[in-house]
Amino acid sequence: MTTPINEGRTTFLFISSVLVMFMIIPGLALYYSGAVRDKNVLATIHQTISIVCIITITWMICGYSITFAPTMISTDFLPIYGNDERLWLLGMSIETRHQLAPDVPEYLFCFFQLTFAIITPCLICGAFAERLRYPVSNSSTLLSPLLLLFR
Repeated sequence: MTTPINEGRTTFLFISSVLVMFMIIPGLALYYSGAVRDKNVLATIHQTISIVCIITITWMICGYSITFAPTMISTDFLPIYGNDERLWLLGMSIETRHQLAPDVPEYLFCFFQLTFAIITPCLICGAFAERLRYPVSNSSTLLSPLLLLFR
């Protein structure tokens, strides 16, 4: 039997996730575009939006499963890594709950964690604005979460 949904925590997670997304897409994109020369404004905004897209697709394919897939281990010991149970977010529905947030729907927990997986490379993106070419920054954006962040 699953734990009933706590409306307060669910609402808080949803509002927090939306605020972080507003902080990423218009906030960081416009902030970093104000820190570069005029000819690189559009490229910087595009770089931030492409990072959002790359991390979201990577998160849906394997990131959530590697990082937060529920395991059958007792609640006394939580594993460091997930497993392949949630690849492509399979098996996730409104009835499923994650063991770290048992009173919140798992898809909302997944979205909440996704926002922080997105903002980390976006913050790093500001360090190499105007310094890296676009293909190099995209490949580093794709490889660094797989190697570092999702573990």
